[in-house]
Amino acid sequence: MPLSNSSIPTAKCLYCACFVRPILEFSSVVWSPYFKTDINKIESVQKRFTKDCLPKLNYNERLSMLGLQTLESRRIMSDLTTCHKILNNNIDTDLQSFFSFSHNTHTRGNSKKLAVCRSVNIRHANLFHHRVVN
Repeated sequence: MPLSNSSIPTAKCLYCACFVRPILEFSSVVWSPYFKTDINKIESVQKRFTKDCLPKLNYNERLSMLGLQTLESRRIMSDLTTCHKILNNNIDTDLQSFFSFSHNTHTRGNSKKLAVCRSVNIRHANLFHHRVVN
């Protein structure tokens, strides 16, 4: 059943701040789905919420109207934010245990260029330190 126009902001607030999205995004840096079926299952929760709010629009239009992003893009932003914090010592961790640095001096840039490591299997390729560099 579609929500009334007056209750959409309240529903969005409850969805984003309290009940649903924090649970879907909990520890997304540690565990991020890499199979398309898992990504679609998680995204389907937000699709259902947006459809209850604005039933006549497609998913991208509903996201735009509600001022939301896809959960997949939010996971990517969370990964990149955490990577930035690690590289700038805002998170107390051993930098060498997460990343290996590139020694390529032939290109422009800074001293914190990350090297792409070779992965053994798909599970290893989707660990945080590989996922962020790629």
